[in-house]
Amino acid sequence: MISKVFVAIFGSIFIILGLILLVTPGPGLVFLAFSLGIWSTKFPFIKRYLKMIKEKIKE
Repeated sequence: MISKVFVAIFGSIFIILGLILLVTPGPGLVFLAFSLGIWSTKFPFIKRYLKMIKEKIKE
């Protein structure tokens, strides 16, 4: 349970950084993708979402 909370907080930090970097010069999309990757380790619905995105990219 504690690891899930830690992953949620750590991923949220990267989401916030990614959103800030979207409007300022920087790799905002990279941070957003990284945070989704972090969250997918503990949250299965995000893992399914990332799988769907990967399939769309392959098409």
